[in-house]
Amino acid sequence: MIDKNEFLALSNFHDAHCISIYLPLSGVTETNKDKINLKNQITKIREKLSQEYRLSTRQINEKLTPFIDFYDNPGMWKTGNKGLVLFQYGNEFSYIFLPDASDTRTYISDHLYLLPLANLVHKNRNLFILTLSANHVHLYEATYDHIKESPLVEKLPTDKEDVIGKDVHQKSLQYRSGQGEAESGMYHGQGAGSDSERKWEYEKYFREVDQKVNDLLPKNQHELVIAGVDYLYPIYKNISNYKNIYPKPITGNFDQPNQNLLQEEARKILLEQESKELNEQKQRFDELLNVRRASYKLEEVVSASVEGKIDYLFINNEQEIWGLYKPESDSVIIAPEKNIDNVSLLNLTAINTIRGGGKVFIVDKENMPARDTHINAVFRY
Repeated sequence: MIDKNEFLALSNFHDAHCISIYLPLSGVTETNKDKINLKNQITKIREKLSQEYRLSTRQINEKLTPFIDFYDNPGMWKTGNKGLVLFQYGNEFSYIFLPDASDTRTYISDHLYLLPLANLVHKNRNLFILTLSANHVHLYEATYDHIKESPLVEKLPTDKEDVIGKDVHQKSLQYRSGQGEAESGMYHGQGAGSDSERKWEYEKYFREVDQKVNDLLPKNQHELVIAGVDYLYPIYKNISNYKNIYPKPITGNFDQPNQNLLQEEARKILLEQESKELNEQKQRFDELLNVRRASYKLEEVVSASVEGKIDYLFINNEQEIWGLYKPESDSVIIAPEKNIDNVSLLNLTAINTIRGGGKVFIVDKENMPARDTHINAVFRY
């Protein structure tokens, strides 16, 4: 993934003959096919730099050496990722492994081609997962493709006994096993007293946990997903003062947390949120189109992106649109194909949208608010 600051740093770089290469990867460690694809792209770029841009052999070799070094490094190809982008700009070379890449693209211009990354910026969101069990809590930070135990977990009370007191815990065990004064005590819901006692223990424990969670995640900005056996979620939800708890828990026994399962569930939640946001903005597009706060006209959308007006941008990038934006006349010139004098207008508009604080969704034709168009926008004013 890439965050907004990284994206904007790349977008701000301008120099002659910046090179961008996007490659789909097989997603396995056997990468001969992937390496051949990169080698073919290097050959194509070499030809373009020579024939179209008239660079000397020495200049071309200097620009392509980092790509060749990457190709020759076997350690770079041991990855389970499904996409890769490589950039060469000025004296810099960088690469990013991607969760996906649908096709191979190469781009040479005075700037980098960032359109496929624009779709990832808004995906670079995270949520916290709090796993609850009889004796332990764990706190994780999760994104679309990564999960890690949060360092904040060290500040949480992770042992119920430490919170409710060892003596209380021992008496509770005696009560449940019939060793205390109340000989008929039972544990699993067959006596009202035992259920009440167990619930009281969890409430006391979870109040302490919740207080720390509110201290550690201030202003309730982060979504908090609760994971645990089904009877623990309502207990925690009822006592919690945290305002941004996800309404559906991840159900299971997390005495020994399964990070793969938690990552899979986190990804489902994030995809669900993205889908909901996408559908809401498609509906908003329809509502605002008649009052000129939305548009599917290329010239209007490009111009609005330059002004920083776009709140949400939708791009169907099955077909590129080449051309130029003329700031002096606030006009767009569309070209039939790429040449050394024009740019991707979709790339330009996506970069301007993110720079202006908007979000970019790259979707298929069926998910465009106005079908049979390539670019739609919802304006913030």
